[in-house]
Amino acid sequence: MRHPDALIIDLAVGESAGWDLLLRLHLEAKTTDIPVLVTSTSPALLEQALEEAAQYGTNRSFLTKPMDLDELVRVIREMVGDADRGRGPDLAME
Repeated sequence: MRHPDALIIDLAVGESAGWDLLLRLHLEAKTTDIPVLVTSTSPALLEQALEEAAQYGTNRSFLTKPMDLDELVRVIREMVGDADRGRGPDLAME
């Protein structure tokens, strides 16, 4: 089964859907290494996510919404880019 190169998770979606997904990704051996961009309109939620990421040593990046499109693309390229070949992923933005 092929896994995504990266995920973007909004912590403020649903009552706890974002948090539940982050926990499931971390606990499942098949998905624990997938890079995750954690986002929210709440700086407090992102601070809490940062603390948990430090505790678990996970592969996460963090951006507060609203996001600058150039910053979003830069972060995603850093998360999944191929440094050996000097290029990141092809990104399609609408």
